[in-house]
Amino acid sequence: MVGSWRFGKTLLLNDLSGDADVQLFDSDRVKIQSSYNFGSTTEAINTNLNAGTYKRLIAILFEL
Repeated sequence: MVGSWRFGKTLLLNDLSGDADVQLFDSDRVKIQSSYNFGSTTEAINTNLNAGTYKRLIAILFEL
């Protein structure tokens, strides 16, 4: 039997003291989804993923 699998995943950043953004990329560096909320608002990515390798980028923004 040949089949495929999909996994529901949530990437969540909460209780932030400042601004942060989150991006999710596949193994070919193609952006799948992102979250760009302002200030200390919770950042969340909810998506279904096929089996494979994924990378996440978390950017923490500072005011100078």
